[in-house]
Amino acid sequence: MNAVGMTAAARAQRHPHRHLRRRLAWILGTAAAALLAMTSVAYLQVESSAGTTITAGSALAGDQAVQVTPVSNAVTIAKGRAAQIAGVELYRIAIADPAASGHMTVAFSWLDPQDAEQVLSNPHAWIGVGIYYNSRTAPSGGACPSGQYLLNDPIDGQVCVAADTGFDSSTALTPTNADALLLSSESNQSVAYIVASINTPGNAPPGQQGNLTGLQYNIDVQIH
Repeated sequence: MNAVGMTAAARAQRHPHRHLRRRLAWILGTAAAALLAMTSVAYLQVESSAGTTITAGSALAGDQAVQVTPVSNAVTIAKGRAAQIAGVELYRIAIADPAASGHMTVAFSWLDPQDAEQVLSNPHAWIGVGIYYNSRTAPSGGACPSGQYLLNDPIDGQVCVAADTGFDSSTALTPTNADALLLSSESNQSVAYIVASINTPGNAPPGQQGNLTGLQYNIDVQIH
């Protein structure tokens, strides 16, 4: 029998390596196509998620869903009849659609954790950072109810703020864990505040909170 009349099975037996190479090429091609399809889907999901940061008809500049303002103001808590500095307001976040505030994510980064020894008085200290909202309780006598901060915001003035109660709305930052993703759980909020404080095991060190303003931070806020 000549090569023209040879069956496919006979050709495969005569050239097993050529057949194996073709089979392997087909499998790899199929796998590559599947991987490319999955990569394309993931990329589109990321893009569509990022696209929700723009809201048509927003009252904020540029039709933004959120507007972030850097701030460096101390926040205080009541200690008897006195007020004690308990942290620093780092950012004010205006939210265009209050109904969507419960879908806000804040990617927070501490950019110079290598300077921790110059700022944190204790090697076991950490920076607590979280999302806070107006408690809708007016300050009385220059103080807020127990568990709330008195905040002197440059736009909103004196405001009593309470921590977002969500499980992922606050976190502890250390030199070895300097990034966090904060998730809001509070709806119907038009303004959020990012507050940071220095903590040590057992208490908040007095006189250390002002050191927070000597560090560098970055946040990326989105509404999903």
